[in-house]
Amino acid sequence: MDKISVQRDESGTRATSLLRAICNTEFIIAIHVMNEMAALFLPLSEALQTPDIDLIKSMSMAKEVLDILRIKRGNAEAEFHSINTHLVLASADQLDIDIKLPRPTGHQVYRENHEASFPEEFYRRTVHTPHLENLIHQMEVRFLPTEQLCLKLKYLIPAFLKRGSFLALQDTLDMYSCDVDSSLSVLKAEYDRWMMWSSVPNSKLPANILETLAVCEPSSFPNIHTLLHLFGTLPVNSNTW
Repeated sequence: MDKISVQRDESGTRATSLLRAICNTEFIIAIHVMNEMAALFLPLSEALQTPDIDLIKSMSMAKEVLDILRIKRGNAEAEFHSINTHLVLASADQLDIDIKLPRPTGHQVYRENHEASFPEEFYRRTVHTPHLENLIHQMEVRFLPTEQLCLKLKYLIPAFLKRGSFLALQDTLDMYSCDVDSSLSVLKAEYDRWMMWSSVPNSKLPANILETLAVCEPSSFPNIHTLLHLFGTLPVNSNTW
């Protein structure tokens, strides 16, 4: 890139612009912050791309990631200090860049004039914290709606049956009233019969949707079978609703 930038043509001009962007302090910090967050999302990303994705397991992983992001937001000062000390300053030294506060202006259009006494404080407020808050918001928007429905429907799986109740399914039954075409008393009776799994040892209980569908007879439990099918086809995040 350095060699191309000295050329007196369009390629040289573009290379010079790209070098300036790459060597920009905010860009370097953003790259390290994003890399730190990407490592956290890697296991979840791989799980969401598996052909036989387990909704309950994936939602549990998503919740773990969200919890960690919230912890990082609460400890933003220490978190960014570690990134800045071990990664940003090393990159800046390698590229011969001086990490310093940008010059404040009276009227700013493209960025805010955050008050800060030193560069680390400024870039924590302008890069690290906003990035964390945006990730938390996106996780809440994309996964929490599915999580709420998932938490209710998963109690039809025998391994989780004892933790739920028919009352907890009321909202879900209302939502799928067009698919579950029975009176409340019929649904309650079917659920009571399905509770027979409560007497089976935990080691022998179906623990996921496929195992449960294999033992759920449509003729005996038509409504529960329908709900299980719906549960098995739920998208993991709200982007695909």
